Amino acid sequence: MNAKGLFVVVACVLVSGMAVADNEGHSRPKSVYSVCFTDSALVSWSSVSEWNLTGYNVFRKASSESNYTLSNPSPVAETSYLVTSLSSATVYEFRVTAVYDDGLSSPMSDPTVCSTG
Repeated sequence: MNAKGLFVVVACVLVSGMAVADNEGHSRPKSVYSVCFTDSALVSWSSVSEWNLTGYNVFRKASSESNYTLSNPSPVAETSYLVTSLSSATVYEFRVTAVYDDGLSSPMSDPTVCSTG
């Protein structure tokens, strides 16, 4: 219980060997959509309107993989991101998290799926 008498729920998600803290109290991105090209995918989502938002992280995994990989090197300020260096003729699943200035991330968004050409 924190100082204000509220319970804070924190969970961890395994992302390519690193644990990412999720805070159920933070809003997650919604309306996530992807469009795949030959070796890239444009992932977009609706913005989160919390005052302490610092950006977004985009995660990907091929249908043959079990863990997600972080696609962006630092939090993305916009509500879309071009994921590059994908394999062609592969089905990919993407999820997005919101990153906050308290060091925590939102739970992952619902997945969006597309297939590269």
